Amino acid sequence: MSLQVGEMIGDYEIVGVLGVGGMGKVFKVRNTISKRIEALTVLLPDMRENPELTDRFLREIQCNCPPG
Repeated sequence: MSLQVGEMIGDYEIVGVLGVGGMGKVFKVRNTISKRIEALTVLLPDMRENPELTDRFLREIQCNCPPG
């Protein structure tokens, strides 16, 4: 999935890119309902095929804590 500034994902408008890591990309988004600026993390396409990495990614975003 190649997301671009200005694109919509549900109620979120992509505003910019905050960072890219080994597993995912973090976008700065605006919630069109609440008007809040938030972050949206997306798993990189080549990581989706590895269940171990997918599970790790989900754990990290659910607990909002650093890896390790």
